Amino acid sequence: MASPMPSLHYMPGDKYCPNHELQTVTAVPFVQIDPTDHMHLEGLIFDRDRNMYVCNIYDSEIWKIDKDTHEVSKFFEYEDKKFCMVAIKIHKDGRFFICGTDMKSEKMGEHGGILIMNPDGSNQKKILEGWNIDDMVFDSKGGFYFTAYTGTPANPTGSIQYVEPDYETVHPVVEHLAAPNGIALSTDEKILWFTETSAGYLHRMDLSNPFHYTTPYKFEGYYGPDSCEVDSDDNLYVAMARQGRCLVFNKAGFLIGQVRTPGSENGRLMGTTHPMVHPDTNVLYLTAHDNDFDSGANILQVGAFAKGHAGAYQFQ
Repeated sequence: MASPMPSLHYMPGDKYCPNHELQTVTAVPFVQIDPTDHMHLEGLIFDRDRNMYVCNIYDSEIWKIDKDTHEVSKFFEYEDKKFCMVAIKIHKDGRFFICGTDMKSEKMGEHGGILIMNPDGSNQKKILEGWNIDDMVFDSKGGFYFTAYTGTPANPTGSIQYVEPDYETVHPVVEHLAAPNGIALSTDEKILWFTETSAGYLHRMDLSNPFHYTTPYKFEGYYGPDSCEVDSDDNLYVAMARQGRCLVFNKAGFLIGQVRTPGSENGRLMGTTHPMVHPDTNVLYLTAHDNDFDSGANILQVGAFAKGHAGAYQFQ
């Protein structure tokens, strides 16, 4: 009989202010996308049928994992290899919104932006061209927030932008950031979370009260925080890009848990870039690839504190 999946569980104070040592669990393999060190994965997402999709960043590919058979297949490949696919979100009408960065051109972001297409890959349209867009999150009005992934601590040119439902009108929300990366909305859409990779900060922005905009956590180590997602209890899962772990915060921004990759103590599977809790279960999935060893490009799994946020815009 297979051993039970490791799982995070609430401990005293976790929903308010924890008063215990940090809970740490180790994820286990779910599926391997590629056995080599060639693929760098990010942008994990489920469609409304609960099939899983993930980006192969530098080859501008999307891979699909069948929800029933767990069969892995290439779903889509984009011809412009300077458009590095880093995130996928699915509109309520089923269209794929694919975020792209361009770190290769002389003008950063020249080939970046957002690519929209139907679920079968037809009717492709590029919007917001010329932006280095790392991630996005829909709101229930049909607009979305995105991270403009540029800037360093010495030259903070990055920003958070909001795009109106017409997909043409863009407003700055926060500017002067050092490579903002992951972004998520609370279940009531009142709190905007985002990570600032190069500065190493977690931002918690109260959209109704600017005086409650805080940075509740300063990360340590290289490389910094990457993508983030919420569960149905408004816990926030933050993948640490080259640290082989995912940190979990409660809705107030207190650190309440940590997920490590198998072998991380020996430097394996350190490329942890994107967490996602399944919308029907409390299973957390985490992309993890190797930069220096032969563990390949994988999706890991572990029990989460709560079920995924099934009320998220893309699942409605």
